[in-house]
Formats: sequence, C-alpha cells, structure tokens
Amino acid sequence: MPTGTNVSRRFGRFGRFGRFGFGRIEWLFFFSREGSYKPFVFFRIAIGCLVLIHFITVMDDIGLLFGPNGILPSEITELYVDPLVLTRTKLISLLHLNAATFNWLFNSAYILFACCIIAGLFTRFSALVMLLLNVALVKSNVFFTYGVDFFTSMSLFYLIFFPSNTRFSVDGRLFKKAEPSPDQYLFYQRCLQLHLCLAYAFSGLNKLLGFNWRNGEAIWKSINLPYANMDFHIGVDWLAGYPLLLTILGWGIVILELMYPVILFKKARKPWLYAVIAMHLGIALIINLYFFSAIMIIWNVAAFYDFDKKRFVIGKVFT
Repeated sequence: MPTGTNVSRRFGRFGRFGRFGFGRIEWLFFFSREGSYKPFVFFRIAIGCLVLIHFITVMDDIGLLFGPNGILPSEITELYVDPLVLTRTKLISLLHLNAATFNWLFNSAYILFACCIIAGLFTRFSALVMLLLNVALVKSNVFFTYGVDFFTSMSLFYLIFFPSNTRFSVDGRLFKKAEPSPDQYLFYQRCLQLHLCLAYAFSGLNKLLGFNWRNGEAIWKSINLPYANMDFHIGVDWLAGYPLLLTILGWGIVILELMYPVILFKKARKPWLYAVIAMHLGIALIINLYFFSAIMIIWNVAAFYDFDKKRFVIGKVFT
C-alpha cells in the first residue's frame, strides 16, 4: 500500500480539478496523509475511565434498574428485547445463579475489564468482553437507557479493532508487535470521523423536519425537564421573556449538527469543534447529562483534535 506521502506526490495535482478551484486534490484520496497513534491512546484511556466511573455511579442500583426483580419486572422488560439478545435475566438462568451472586460476579467483571482497557492489558479481548457485558446490561431494561449507553457500546466495538494498545499500554510492553503504519492509523481515524459526520448530520436533519426546534420550543422544554438544572441551579427562567432568543438557539443547534461535516475543512474545523464541545458542555451543566456529554466530547476530540501539530490529521485541504 502506498504511504500518504507517496500518494500525495503521485496525485498531488490534477489540472482539470484545479480549474474549479480545488487545486490539490489530496482530499479525494483516503490515505492522503499520515495518521498518529495519539488519538487512539486518548480514546482508549478516556473511554475506559468514563465507562468505569459511569458504572460505579450506578452500581448500587443495578439490581433495581436492570435486575429481574427491579422496579420494572423482567417479564415486562423482556417483551421489548429480541429473544436472541442476551440479557442479565437470561444470564442468571443460564448460569443457574441467584441474583446476589450474579450481581457480584457481573460487577466485578465489569470493573476488572474496564481497568484492563485503561491499562491496555489484553485490550481487544477486554473490549469484546466489555461490549457483551454492556449490551447485556443495557438490553435488560431499555426504558432506563439513553444516548450514552449506545455510544458506550459503539466505543467498545471500535476498541476491538482500533490500534489503541500500541503505546502507553501493558500490551505494548508484553507483546512486541510491529506498529501499524501511519496509513492504518489514518484509516481508523477516518472511520471515527465519518461516523460522527453521519450521526450529527442525521440528528440535525431529524430536528429540522420537526417544528419544535425551529421555533425554540425544544430548547425551552429541555432546560425545564424535571431532572434538569438540579445541580448548579443556573437561572434560565428569564428566557421565557425572549422567545426570539430561544428560536435562535434552536436554529443554532440545528445548523451546528446538520452542517457538522464542514468540520472536515481546514478553516472550519477548529471553530466547529469548539462549538460542538461548548454545546455538550451546556448540555452537561444545564440538563445534567454528564456522561453523555463526556462521551461525545471524547469522540469529537479523538476524531478531530490535532494531537500533534507537526503531523496532519486530514489532507492539505482539510487541515
């Protein structure tokens, strides 16, 4: 496979495209620049810490939220799950364990493999086990899950394939393997970038098709949810007197998400990245969705932050 530098030299200019103002067309070639290990090390450690902290905060209530004898009985929650999907209730039946013993084993395994991911010990295997445990947990009660649970599963899925254990990991010390090429690093980072572009663009499109984001109603409802603004008590009541400002905020979020793919361009990348991070910080502070905001910020930083300014993340046009 030709390296990014070779591709750049071989296909750096193309007269016909130059007439249309594109100049260099490196951005048309997926492997146009070298990638780095740094985004993946950050992604592995940050996701591992987030998953561990998130689980510890709800661990004492796992039985009530996701247990067979919880707030919602398993007879009800299992109706909304595909019979082929493995849940905690099914695991208890398969292993012939009582609920207390199973909870101890499940919690211990979850914490153990989360620590393995952070340390980079048997990273891919740990991510696979964590993915299975997380799916079993989340699917045990779909009524108590939201965005962070789905992005956690997707993060663990990516960690099975991402070369995140090549540096700053126990795996890197124990198993002396050839490090992936810069092109391979770039390919995996491209996957994360494209995933985010599609996720935000379709989220923005969904908001645009409705009316309550375009008239600011969704903003007002979000900041006045029963569980919102309970920690910092930020005064937002004054917004009721400025409906135009709510409309502007609603349209701002729609445009920010719908036009998210412009983050691929050099001049728009940094302000767009900071704007998205600011949006998620606002969600954390006002709506108190801390873990959802954190995982989205981790994804955005891993995908688009320039960890090494001497090394391009995307082609000439896009950096």
